[in-house]
Amino acid sequence: MVEQGEADKLNLSIVGNSMGGHIAIRVAERLQAEGFGMKKLVLTSPAAYSSNAENKHFGPEFSAALREGGLETSPALSGLQRFIEGGGQVMLSWVESDRPIPQAVKDAYDSVVGSTLQSGELVNMQSYLGVEHNFRAMGTDPKDNIVNPLVRDHGMDQMAEFLVNS
Repeated sequence: MVEQGEADKLNLSIVGNSMGGHIAIRVAERLQAEGFGMKKLVLTSPAAYSSNAENKHFGPEFSAALREGGLETSPALSGLQRFIEGGGQVMLSWVESDRPIPQAVKDAYDSVVGSTLQSGELVNMQSYLGVEHNFRAMGTDPKDNIVNPLVRDHGMDQMAEFLVNS
């Protein structure tokens, strides 16, 4: 790890997709609490779940906690709001069809972003058409996991530009 005196010199960025989006926000909070400079988050189809679900083992116990709801207690949503209000920059993107991420989760993220945009914070919003979760080509059998390379590559280019230039 970096010595504490060097931590404030760093401008770290984290990228998270799906459940990794929820985790990326939580990691950013932890690193900030330890004095690391967190500059950017790139979140693609990020999940968000209750603090209760966060403490469950992945599997049936976790799935049951998700069905209980409690999205309003999601540490990822409140953490994202604090990150943005603290000057962090966010690229938030969604795909056209995203069955694993419920509309309520998308609406909750959009609400957080919308409330911070009113205060002039920097958030880059993207929407990728023609793909499902994890950039899988729409209309293909999920077990085939066929990625749409044009949309995937365009998305990677946008993410790289955001990380380097914004």
